[in-house]
Amino acid sequence: MQSVSQLNPPRCQPLLASGNAFATLFQRLKNSFRPPSQKSFRRSLRRRISGLLCANCKLQIIKFSNDTEAWWYAYDPQTQQHIYATTEDELDRWIERISAK
Repeated sequence: MQSVSQLNPPRCQPLLASGNAFATLFQRLKNSFRPPSQKSFRRSLRRRISGLLCANCKLQIIKFSNDTEAWWYAYDPQTQQHIYATTEDELDRWIERISAK
């Protein structure tokens, strides 16, 4: 029968030599892990799936105008949010807000 040192590569020796180092490390990782809330998990999952399904989907902006005024419609397919903006500043603020999420 082979000894532990023969089964494991040399880089693993410090962990094996220290006894319960693996158990201690596992316990620390287990204690530091906090599962995400249902809402953030669903949001993250939706973003990842939409990102995979539509990898080329980018922010879509359409400018509408007549002789006297202009307004914008913007849609973000990854977050599924949209806005009707009456000014470019309002549109810019919305884009910055969704980009920060």
